[in-house]
Amino acid sequence: MTASIKRWIAVLAIGFLAGCGGGGGSATAPFGGGGTGTGTGTGTGTGTGTGTGTGGTTGGTTTGSPTVVLSISSTTVRSTAPATVTAKVTTAAGAPAAGQVVLFSSSGGLGIFTPASALTDANGSASVSVAPLSSLSNGADLILAKTTIGVADVSGTIGFQVVPTAGGATGSPSIALSLSTTSVTTATPAVLTAIVKDALGAPVAGQVVKFSTVDGLGAFNVASALTDANGGVIARLSPATTQSNGADLAVAQVTINGTLVTGAAGFSVTSTSAPVVGVPSIQLTLSNNIVTGSSPANVSATVKDATGAGVAGQVVKFTTVDGLGTFSVPSALTDGNGVASVSLTAPTAGGSGADQVIATTTVNGTSLQASQGFQLTAPNVAIQAFVTDLGASKLSAYGQSNLTVTVSGASSGTPVQISLSSACVAKGRASLTPISATTTTGTATFTYRDLGCGATDVSDTVQASVTGSSAVRSLSIALTSPAVASINFISATPGTIFLKGSGLTETATVVFRVLDTAGNGLPNQNVLVEPTTLTGGLTLDGGSQAVTKPSDSLGNVTVLINSGTVPTPVRVKATLVNSSISTVSSGLSIAVGLPSQLNFSLSQQTINIEGFNIDGTPNTYSIIASDRLANPVPAGTAINFVAEGGQIESNKLTQLANGLARASANFVSAAPRPADGRVTVVAYALGEESFLDTNGNNVYDAGEQYQDLGNIYLNRRFDGIYDSANDQFIALSLPGSAAGTQACAVSSSPLLAGSVGIPSQPLTCDAAWGRAYVRRALETVFSTSSARPLWYSLPSSLYRRSAGTSCSPMSLGTGYNAAGNPTVATFYPVGGGDLYNLPKAGVISFLAADANTVRLNPVAAGTVVTVTSTTGLSSSVAGGSPVPSTSEASFVSINFGFDDVTTAGSFTVTFTSPSGVSSSTSQFISRDAPGLGLPACP
Repeated sequence: MTASIKRWIAVLAIGFLAGCGGGGGSATAPFGGGGTGTGTGTGTGTGTGTGTGTGGTTGGTTTGSPTVVLSISSTTVRSTAPATVTAKVTTAAGAPAAGQVVLFSSSGGLGIFTPASALTDANGSASVSVAPLSSLSNGADLILAKTTIGVADVSGTIGFQVVPTAGGATGSPSIALSLSTTSVTTATPAVLTAIVKDALGAPVAGQVVKFSTVDGLGAFNVASALTDANGGVIARLSPATTQSNGADLAVAQVTINGTLVTGAAGFSVTSTSAPVVGVPSIQLTLSNNIVTGSSPANVSATVKDATGAGVAGQVVKFTTVDGLGTFSVPSALTDGNGVASVSLTAPTAGGSGADQVIATTTVNGTSLQASQGFQLTAPNVAIQAFVTDLGASKLSAYGQSNLTVTVSGASSGTPVQISLSSACVAKGRASLTPISATTTTGTATFTYRDLGCGATDVSDTVQASVTGSSAVRSLSIALTSPAVASINFISATPGTIFLKGSGLTETATVVFRVLDTAGNGLPNQNVLVEPTTLTGGLTLDGGSQAVTKPSDSLGNVTVLINSGTVPTPVRVKATLVNSSISTVSSGLSIAVGLPSQLNFSLSQQTINIEGFNIDGTPNTYSIIASDRLANPVPAGTAINFVAEGGQIESNKLTQLANGLARASANFVSAAPRPADGRVTVVAYALGEESFLDTNGNNVYDAGEQYQDLGNIYLNRRFDGIYDSANDQFIALSLPGSAAGTQACAVSSSPLLAGSVGIPSQPLTCDAAWGRAYVRRALETVFSTSSARPLWYSLPSSLYRRSAGTSCSPMSLGTGYNAAGNPTVATFYPVGGGDLYNLPKAGVISFLAADANTVRLNPVAAGTVVTVTSTTGLSSSVAGGSPVPSTSEASFVSINFGFDDVTTAGSFTVTFTSPSGVSSSTSQFISRDAPGLGLPACP
C-alpha cells in the first residue's frame, strides 16, 4: 500500500460522515478551485477568470512608425568568427516589410559587411555577415542598418565588439558591395563599388571581378573589371532596357585561391518612356604642363557617354605630335568612372621643346579625340646636400626632425621632384611628410616622425632620390627606444579550464602586452609571469611556478596555465623585470568539470501521459548536470537516454542557459508498452563516483567514503532489485579499467546510499573510487484513454443491487515489497454497487484510476472530471480535476445534496482525457436503508 493512497483513507471516511450542514467540509480541502500545490505536468481544464498574457491581438486600427530592429548572433566579432546581423523591418502598421533594401554600415569603420546590403524576406528580415575590417581591428563599434519605407528613412543600431585575432585571422575571403543609389533609371544609373579582401581581411589587388544581375533587369557597362591596389573595382549599373521595371539583385563574383566569393546588393529599376539622347565626349588633363626627367606628368582621359556618365572598359590610345614625350604605356582602359591614366616622361636621351598629347577612343561607333600641350625640358640634376636639424643628436622616442634636401639643376622652368624612403617608414614605424615634393628653387624640406621604430632599430637610414634621374643620397638618423609605460592584461582563453586528470580542457592561454608611452606594443622586454595561487599544483607552461619571457614583436607575452587538482579562481601576475611595473589577469577559473553521481538530476515534464492506447503522446526528460561542487558541467557534455518502451532521443549535449548546464530529450509514446503501463527511463553520462571529501583537498583519498557504481541496467519493475531474467543491463566499462566483478560497496553515509533511481547491477563494481557512468532512472506511466474509477476501500454503505449479484471486486498490483515481490490489493469499481444510508448532503471520494487490468494506475494528467445528476439531486466536483501529474491514482471528490422531497438518485461522473476520449460511470445513492434481502458488499 503506497503512502499517497494511505493519506486518502481519512479523506474518504470524512466524506461519508459529512452531515446535513452541506458539502464543502474538510474532505474537499485538498481539491478546492482556489487551492495551490506543487508539481509538474500539463493538463486542460474549464473555468472563467481574468488575467494578463502575451501573444494576443489588439483590435482596432494601429498607427505608428515603421521600425528597424537589429539583432546579432554574437556581440563579439573576430576574423575567425564573424557574426550574422539581422534587421527586422516593420511597417507603420506593425506588419513585416518585405522586399526592402537594407543598407548596413559601421559608424567607426571597424566592421565589414558581406554583402553590404540585403533585401528583406516575407518576414521582413534581412541578414548579412559582419567581420572585422582586418585581423588587427580592435574596439567597440556600432552597426547601422538603414532603409526607406514610403518616404520615411528608417534606421536601427546595435553595438558589437571587434577582437583582434592573435597570429592573424584565419577567416574567409570576402567581397563587399555598395551602390551609389538603389533606385536605378536610365537618367540616374548607379555606381557599384566592390571591395575584395582575403582571409586576413587585407585588400586583394589584380583580381578579376565579374558582374551580373539575377533577373536581368540591370546591365553593367563592363562584364568584368580588375581590382586596384585597394582591392576595389567600379562598374556602372543601368536598366537593361527602357521598359525594365522591378526589383533585382546586382551580383559580383571573384575567385581567390580557388574559393569563389559572391556578393550581392539589391536595387530597383524604373522604366523610362525614351532613352536620353546626347553626344559622347572625351576630356584630357595633365597633372603638370612642364615635364622633365625628374618631374613626369600624369595624363588622364575621361570618356563619357551620351548621358554624361563615365564609360568604363574603353580603350584610350595616347600619342604625341612631335614625339618629344614617352608614355608609360601607349594605351589604357577606362575605370568605372570612365578615366584612363598614363604617365608622360622625358626620353632618356634628353631633349626639350613644346609638344601635344593626343588621346583617342571610339564610343558606340563615334570617334573621339582630345589634345593638351606640354613643355619638355631635360635638366642635369644632382643632390648637393641632405641634412637633419638634429645634428649629431639622437631622435627622441616618438619625436620628429626636419630633413632638408638641396639639388642643383632646378629652375622655374625645370622643376625637380624629390622622393624620400626609409626602412622604418616601410614597416609603418615612422612617417615622412611629404613622401615626395617638387622644387623649382633647388631646396625641399620634409618632416620625419618616429612611430616607435626605436623599439627595434637603433637607427633609420633615409634615402633621397630625384625622380627621372640616378641622383641618390642617404642620411642616417639615430633613434631612441621608447620607455615602458605599463603592462596590460589582454585575454585568458578559455575562461574556464578543468581539473587535472578530468579529461577535459586543462590548459588556458593568458596574454599580457607591454606598452610604451604612446600605448603601442613594445618588443624585447623581459617579463616575469607567476600565478597568485598554487592551490592544487597549478603550474605555468607545463611545470614551472614562474617564468620569465621576452615580449614579441607586438609587445605580447604569452603563458600557458595548467590546472591543478583543486577548483579555484586564478589570477596571474606579470611584472617587468627590474621594475615595479606589473598587472594581474582576470576572468580565469578552474572547475571540476565531470558530472558527479550525487549531482546528476533527472526529471520529467509529465509522469502520467495518455500513452497506453495512443502513439505519439509527447513527454520531455530533463537533466541538470553538476560537478562534485555543484558547479555546471561544460557545455557539450554528452547525455545518453534509454527507455523500456516508447521512443526517446538517444543523446543530447548540455547547454549553458543563464550559466547553468542542462539537457532535455524528447519522447513519444509507442510500442512496446509494458502490460502494467509503467515504462522505465534511464539517463547516463561519463562522470565520476561521488565521495565525501573529509580533509577538504578536493581529491579522493584512501579511507574516504564513496559511491561504488557498477553496470547500468533497465529496472523494468522499478523496484531497485536486479532481475537477471527480465532486466537489461548496459555494459559501460571505461577504457583502461578492468571489468568490475566485486560486490558494490555500501557506504554508511545516507548521502551515498543507493536507490531505485540509481540502478547499479550487482557484482559489476570494482571496489574503488574513480571515473564511472553517472546515471538516474525514473518511471513514466502510460495511462489508458478510458477511466475506471475505484473505491479505495469498501464503503460500509455499499450494497449489492440484487440478491445473487456481486460488487465486481478486482485485484490490481500496487508495487513491490522489499524482497521484490509484487503487492496486490482488492478494489471495487464505482457503480458496481449501490450506496444507502447517506446523509442529505455530503462528499463522496474515489480513485481516478485508468482501465489497466494489471496495475493500479492514474488516468492521464490533464484529464478533466465533470459530474451530472438526476432530478432532485445536486452534484459538483469538489476536487481532483484536472488530474495532476502523478505516479499513483489520485482522488476525485464529489459534492452531493438531496432536496427536501428526494431521497434517492444517481450521479454520473465523466472523465475526458487530453486526447478527447470520454468515459462515464453512474453511481446510485440513497438516503434510505437498503431493501430487505440486499446484502452488503462484498
